[in-house]
Amino acid sequence: MKITEASEPQRDADDLLPEYEFDYLNARPNRFVSKTANSSLTVELEPDVATDIQMLKQSMKRYGS
Repeated sequence: MKITEASEPQRDADDLLPEYEFDYLNARPNRFVSKTANSSLTVELEPDVATDIQMLKQSMKRYGS
């Protein structure tokens, strides 16, 4: 039996790679955009979460982020 070494370690199918190359030549338009373009989404936040977001926005304005 012949033993061969793999050039790269084998990865599970659900592992994320450190970097992906996107081939724009093979890209297709988003087929779901027409379904969401005319609809709106409303999200209701709990009061404490809304307060935290407002405080974050204020601090970002203050420090120029």
